[in-house]
Amino acid sequence: MSEIRSITRSVHTAETWIDELSIDLNVDQSEAYAILRAFLHTLRDRLPTNEAAHLASQLPVLIRGSYYEGWRPSQTPQKYRQPEEFIARVAEDARASNPAETVQAIHASMRLIRSHVSPGELEDVMAVLPEPINQMLAA
Repeated sequence: MSEIRSITRSVHTAETWIDELSIDLNVDQSEAYAILRAFLHTLRDRLPTNEAAHLASQLPVLIRGSYYEGWRPSQTPQKYRQPEEFIARVAEDARASNPAETVQAIHASMRLIRSHVSPGELEDVMAVLPEPINQMLAA
């Protein structure tokens, strides 16, 4: 029975994160999930393997599964350095067509991560990103 409660808690935690992003962006839950997934994949692919795994350890179990979906650690970190490349990757994965809305979605996703991931882990993530991407995410 405790396993079922654990699964229920995991679902609730993931739904809470998605609800928070949905409210922040004023989009439905499905779109919020697509945005979060795209943001996390783009961030994950830019991080060194160890740092990507450390960040994953702080994600809700169900979101962690999406985070790892399709990951090829041997092909990371990818070398994009400019915010425009980061934005384009999120937009492509989220199937977004408006660059301004994509930037807004990235900032909202980062706010969500900041509110749930430990400050020390965030410092570690930001420290390994190129400065232009770091500045965009810190805004």
